[in-house]
Amino acid sequence: MADNMPTLRNDLSMVARKARLTSAVEDVDNIIAQLLEARDKIAAEQDPHAASLILTKLQNPIKEGFEAVNNDLKAVSKTQKEFGKALDRSFPITPLPTEYDVMQKHPALINRAIAMHLLREGHFDVSRVFMDEARDIAAIDGSTAGGADDDQADDDDAGDDASMTNGDVEFDGHGNFTQTESIYLQDKFQRMYSILQDIKAHNGR
Repeated sequence: MADNMPTLRNDLSMVARKARLTSAVEDVDNIIAQLLEARDKIAAEQDPHAASLILTKLQNPIKEGFEAVNNDLKAVSKTQKEFGKALDRSFPITPLPTEYDVMQKHPALINRAIAMHLLREGHFDVSRVFMDEARDIAAIDGSTAGGADDDQADDDDAGDDASMTNGDVEFDGHGNFTQTESIYLQDKFQRMYSILQDIKAHNGR
């Protein structure tokens, strides 16, 4: 890329020289001057037919003037396009990686989101099965982020799970839900749904 910089500087200098609108502006000014001159002649003439003759004579000069303006603009556009091609050659477009899955390395976070959605919807059995299977798969893949060790501890302390659901459980927020966390969350959501059902039943009386 550094080797291309001298060439780009030369191309840029060429753009500065050629890609100017000076000629186009001069041609436009010339057209305006011809139109003003024709207007003054028509205003000064007493013969009503003189205007038609003046305008007829003006057609070719005006046409040539517009052609000159178009040629000036084409030259500017050509120079700009050539410089654009030089930029493309010097700075080729590198395709961005689009097939990379950002969440591919964080399956546990996706599992947690799915489990929380199931709990919020009241699908407790489905949520429990899903979280159990997620822990099993993570243990096999060796990507439990601490979940496997926690599962072993949960199996050893299964008798304490019921009492732990009545207190606060500290969630690590990274790995799959442990068995203790699953029981704790399900208990909380079941209580919430039970309270909602009691409220609906009371209002329905």
